[in-house]
Amino acid sequence: MKDDSDPFCHICKRTDETKNEFDSNNLCKLHTNPGGGWFSYSDSLKPGSKVRLGCFGLPYIQTLPGFERTCVRDTNPGNKLNYKWSPDISEVPKCIFNTDSECRSEVVRRGSQPFKASSFSSDNSPTNGRLYAKDGAWIPRKQEIGQWLEVNLGHSMDVYGVMTQGNYRKNSWVTLYKVAYREEDESPESIVNNENEEEAVFVGNVDRRTTSQQVFPEAVRARYVRIYPQYWYIQISLRFGVVACEVPTEDLACQVPQLENIIVYINSKRSLASSIDNQDTIVISCESGYILDNGDSFLSGECRNAEIVYKGPVASFACVKQADTSPSTSIVVEEDCGMPTINEYTIVNVNYRYDLDKFTPSNTKFPSGTILITRCYDIGKYQLINGGERVCSDGSWTGFPATCSKFHFCFFFVIVSASGFTA
Repeated sequence: MKDDSDPFCHICKRTDETKNEFDSNNLCKLHTNPGGGWFSYSDSLKPGSKVRLGCFGLPYIQTLPGFERTCVRDTNPGNKLNYKWSPDISEVPKCIFNTDSECRSEVVRRGSQPFKASSFSSDNSPTNGRLYAKDGAWIPRKQEIGQWLEVNLGHSMDVYGVMTQGNYRKNSWVTLYKVAYREEDESPESIVNNENEEEAVFVGNVDRRTTSQQVFPEAVRARYVRIYPQYWYIQISLRFGVVACEVPTEDLACQVPQLENIIVYINSKRSLASSIDNQDTIVISCESGYILDNGDSFLSGECRNAEIVYKGPVASFACVKQADTSPSTSIVVEEDCGMPTINEYTIVNVNYRYDLDKFTPSNTKFPSGTILITRCYDIGKYQLINGGERVCSDGSWTGFPATCSKFHFCFFFVIVSASGFTA
């Protein structure tokens, strides 16, 4: 929503000098700038103008997030001033030093996290929306509510707030915005709420280059953080970063299923551990004489943010004793598989986690349930023969051995003569 009238101000006054109230009765009292921040005004503090508080950023935070007051006519005839700030408050907000900032950092300023947006205009891509970027800012193709800019942090973090800036090259910025977040790419997003459990509207910027920080009422756990501009000056122009810290490792660990007659492999090694770390792989099979009740010979998955995500739909499972009358049902055995043959052009990936090459010791063993996927070093020079997924089962690999060989090219020379073409 474009707001030329004054969601933040046409002429923003930022000063470290102490100001006293104006002598004129046609103006509201000018606030004294607090340490670590400043009050922004529109025009000359005339009726209808607004004041908001901005802080210099880390490690300062506002005691009253979203503070805003409007200059209105004072109907009390006993007052010397004809105008006052509304609403009345007992204490003016301040920018205070955040003593709980030990784990907080501006994680989106190293250029590694990808940005994307609902749309963008020419030369104003989502990458330009990174905090402190000097290539202008992100500007959507359409200037309307519903446009958004999002950052992918790469993994879940405890997010405490955001920091925003306007356009580095020209006077345009976002003045009010909402923040959405989610942990997984396909999961539904949530909006950051205020203390009243309502969607919070955060105060943005007062000029194009000053950084404004807003802290959430409480931290949220998220990998994706998205900003929805609500009001802006001239046009939507945004650069932003995320104030966050790493999630404690123990909070992301996954609990290993505790079932009878179960065999567990963690990162391709048999284990009796009760939990696994985030991003560790797990393969589950049954002891000799038992099978998984869903008919599979094994289950494989990965620990993702305190939850094991299995390949394929898995609601629940158990190891049940194999019936003697069901000889067709496969029995999972514990015999390991040997090292597959690998030539110098071939790479073999193990459980989607790490690669083997020709330097891997030939006596390396792999437990039942290990998954191999073969690829070539250079697909332009080498071709993959018998490619596909192979699984270790009962001491041998399923499928056919995969290898990479050089392409063989045939060249045909065409001779052009006066009488025609000959090959």
